Amino acid sequence: MMYQRTDLTLSMFYASSADADGNKVATLTMQVIAAEAGAVQTSQLRCITDSAKKKTYSVGEQSVSNGSDPLLVAIGELLASEYGCRR
Repeated sequence: MMYQRTDLTLSMFYASSADADGNKVATLTMQVIAAEAGAVQTSQLRCITDSAKKKTYSVGEQSVSNGSDPLLVAIGELLASEYGCRR
C-alpha cells in the first residue's frame, strides 16, 4: 500500500533504565503511524553510558509492516547500507 506524507504521523518515545552492569541505557523509539494501519515502521536507537561516562550507540529493534511501500523500502535500504542491518 502506498502512503501519502499527509496520512502519516511520526511518534517518538524516550525511556531510560540501567542494565545488569549498572550502565545507563537511553532508548529513543520512533514510529511512523498510518491512520488506518497503525504503526508501519518502528526504529529504536540506544545510547549506553558506562561508569566512565563513555557512550556507545546502537540500533535496537527494527520493524516494517509492509515492505512493498517505496518509502519503507528506501528506509530499509538506507539502514542496510549505513548500519549493516539485514533486510
